[in-house]
Amino acid sequence: MTAARRPVLFSFRLLGRLIRWLVFLALALVVYLYVVGVPQPLARRALAMMDLGPWHVEAEQVHFSLRRGLQLSGVAFFRKGVVGPPAFEVEHADV
Repeated sequence: MTAARRPVLFSFRLLGRLIRWLVFLALALVVYLYVVGVPQPLARRALAMMDLGPWHVEAEQVHFSLRRGLQLSGVAFFRKGVVGPPAFEVEHADV
């Protein structure tokens, strides 16, 4: 093998390792979000994006699924501008 080809092969091996690590990390992230759930700051941001209409949404837990997207558990819907208990509650909701 010539000295000129050695850096090229090294860079392809490095690129292959990098791609394998990125795929592994992506799969680990999906499993983490499915099993443990979405971290609170991200969950609050996602719920804030749903507060566009006349309803305010609160959820106890937020999980991620590849098939269903965000899965909310212990969801309560409040009417904006009305003080009191939730208008209705749902045990599970998929967004």
